[in-house]
Amino acid sequence: MKKYDIQMFAAFDGLTPPSVSSMSGKDVLMCVWDSAGAKLLAVGGQQDSNVDQEAETSEISTKSKTADGDWQVSVAGMKSWSGECSGIRLTSDEAQQALNTAFRESQPICLKWIDKKQKKGIYAGFAYITGISFEAPTDDSVTTSFSFTGTGKLHDLIAEPLESDTMPEGVGGAD
Repeated sequence: MKKYDIQMFAAFDGLTPPSVSSMSGKDVLMCVWDSAGAKLLAVGGQQDSNVDQEAETSEISTKSKTADGDWQVSVAGMKSWSGECSGIRLTSDEAQQALNTAFRESQPICLKWIDKKQKKGIYAGFAYITGISFEAPTDDSVTTSFSFTGTGKLHDLIAEPLESDTMPEGVGGAD
């Protein structure tokens, strides 16, 4: 049996693992505020969620002024965000019902992503639900996915944390 020098892997104060400031995907939840804005609801059945941020660019190159020879010169323009949340279809889930209602009524909905382990917000913003997918395979669970497009700024709650960071029921002592 091979012996390992435990000192190579241990901090000087014993067996303390190194500090890491990353998040685990399993701890991130997409949530929605109810229509009254009074209650934050975690989307039930959630398996995947993503947020994509983009910036348009405008070319400003001229014949007399280019960047380093033949390279195009651009400036950043308007920013946008969008994404998707998918998982098991739960007919009694209040958050999934809120997403369906927002789609049917063409109303924006307030979305918030949280780190349930750290009990902190990650992102928040208003979005329109732009698509709902429903899949019912013979040999697996019924799934659904919600596509959305942001309207206005996507707030980075890590860079600009809230004084009072609301969590959905059952997360961080919120009830």
